[in-house]
Amino acid sequence: MADTPIVKAFKIRIISGPYVGRYIGMKFGVGMVSIREVLKNPPVNLPGMDYAAWVQERTATRFLAGNAGPVLTALNELGCKAELIKVQG
Repeated sequence: MADTPIVKAFKIRIISGPYVGRYIGMKFGVGMVSIREVLKNPPVNLPGMDYAAWVQERTATRFLAGNAGPVLTALNELGCKAELIKVQG
C-alpha cells in the first residue's frame, strides 16, 4: 500500500476574462432554484462546453489532474485564463 499513488483532485477557478472569479461546475439546467445565493448570482452555461461558471466555490466540479487539461483548453478558446486549486483531503 505504501507504493499506491495519491490521487490529486483540483477545482478550476477562472482568473481572467468575462467570467473572472467563477468556478467551473456542472452545467445549469432548467428547474426551480430556491437558494438565495444562487438566485443573486446564477451560473452561466459556457458556450460549447458541458460546464457552467459558478460564483459559489462549493458547486465546483472536482477534476483529476489528467482530466483538467481539456477544460482549461476550452476556457482558453473562450478567452478565459484559469487556475487549478488543489482540493485538500
